[in-house]
Amino acid sequence: MINIDSFIAGFLVLSGLISPVQQQEKHAPSSAIVVDATTPDLEIDGLVVDETQTKLGHDFYEIFYSQWETPRNSKDFTIVIKEKPLPRIGTQVTIEIHEKPIFIRFLQPRFDAIEETAKQGVHFAEQYLFNFEEIKRNLESEDLHGSGI
Repeated sequence: MINIDSFIAGFLVLSGLISPVQQQEKHAPSSAIVVDATTPDLEIDGLVVDETQTKLGHDFYEIFYSQWETPRNSKDFTIVIKEKPLPRIGTQVTIEIHEKPIFIRFLQPRFDAIEETAKQGVHFAEQYLFNFEEIKRNLESEDLHGSGI
């Protein structure tokens, strides 16, 4: 089994995002990779996180992810797809951006219905990010700078 921390650290080193730091053998094995304290903060934008629990939820996530394209100029966001299984009713999926639910739907156990709902979720997420970036740009504009007098 692969240690996820080692995998991520190896990827970051190979990508050139961080540099390996030599450790004394008594503190860590020679193959360990440690981030130097002087390394600038590492930030990963545009993650889509799967927190689903059932096949229905995972199918929704897979379709959402395959349809997803990050809108231009969008940054500093993480999309989390959560699921709440409900006995006898089905399952409820939620799409969160910036820890705010933007899309909540019940899933029917039919692939075409899951696919349609996932496409709606992609549209809602794209619109949310577009509007969010537009509002940020407007708040940073010259019209809103000044002394407040």
